[in-house]
Amino acid sequence: EDADLRIRLHLDDAGLAALPWEFLYDATHDDFLCLSTQTPVVRYLDVGQPVAPLAVRAPLRVLGVIASPTDLEPLDVDLERQRVERALAGLVREGIVELVWLEGQTWRDVQRAMRRGPWHVVHFVGHGGFDARRAEGVIWLADDDGTARALAAGDLARLIADRRDLRLVLLNACESARPGALDIFSSTANALVRRGLPAVIAMQYEITDRAAIEFARSLYEALADGLPIDGAVSEARMAVKLDAPHSMEWGTPVLHLRATDGRLFEIAPGQPAAAMPDPPMEAAPPPAPAATRAPERRAEREQPPAPKPEPAPAIVTRKLAPDVERALAILTDWEHYPPEERLKAGDLLGAEPGRDPRRGVGLRPDG
Repeated sequence: EDADLRIRLHLDDAGLAALPWEFLYDATHDDFLCLSTQTPVVRYLDVGQPVAPLAVRAPLRVLGVIASPTDLEPLDVDLERQRVERALAGLVREGIVELVWLEGQTWRDVQRAMRRGPWHVVHFVGHGGFDARRAEGVIWLADDDGTARALAAGDLARLIADRRDLRLVLLNACESARPGALDIFSSTANALVRRGLPAVIAMQYEITDRAAIEFARSLYEALADGLPIDGAVSEARMAVKLDAPHSMEWGTPVLHLRATDGRLFEIAPGQPAAAMPDPPMEAAPPPAPAATRAPERRAEREQPPAPKPEPAPAIVTRKLAPDVERALAILTDWEHYPPEERLKAGDLLGAEPGRDPRRGVGLRPDG
């Protein structure tokens, strides 16, 4: 059929959720599913009422947060800012996106900035990980003295999620998409979605600067063009793939979604973003660090009538068949299989005999 299919994964088991489903492979079409906007792969959490698109007038306001505590591996803050700014420079020039950097890196700075929004996107760059003792994801902000302060996933959700205008959080932090063994909601991304965020993108592996820049640039451009978030993520994956054909980093981002049809915004044209009269944070893109001031409280922008959305893609929810379960077991321990078992595994996964099936989990039509 010609209809697009959104592959929506309901993964209540933490062991299954930890698998890299973004590498699902369609042997019939000889391609990875999530590289096409017709078959986006979404990790869906059914945690409440559906989310309607937010009508906003351009620019889309992005709050950039970079945290580099003094007692953790240092980040080049200026360089990290430049990378995000380079990714968004074209959209900023056109007045479609306004990027504002948080000055400071404590939870109090974040709380103050969220209060003085509105913000439509939060883009975090920094350290993240998993606290095995608490079985919960964390990101690392700084304390008042500059040393590391762990912010647990639940606390981060309390800090930023209760904002009506906030539609997307992008976590560019190592291990920020990994769930705990005990609770499907224990990862940072899932905690934010459970709290009410329509969409969160997190990285399940470390990502190179080149891939992160290309992904962010293409993602925001696609959102500005009116694509739903799952389609925009597929476009961004495709851009990473085309920019570095031999890299598999297009599978690193993980999309966690609560919005049923994937539409986060209905963006109406607006005027190019003007400098804030008394901003406590620097507006992007500055060539060098600028003086900082606190963000100005803004009145709600006039909400234009939302344009009629295009039909959303059909949704397919598949249960795990026994063959798929066997395939997943093979994927987790491929190197230890003897050659004759690898031949069987290749056939099971829709791969060529003996080929490493981790290039993708094969899907075949039911029946």
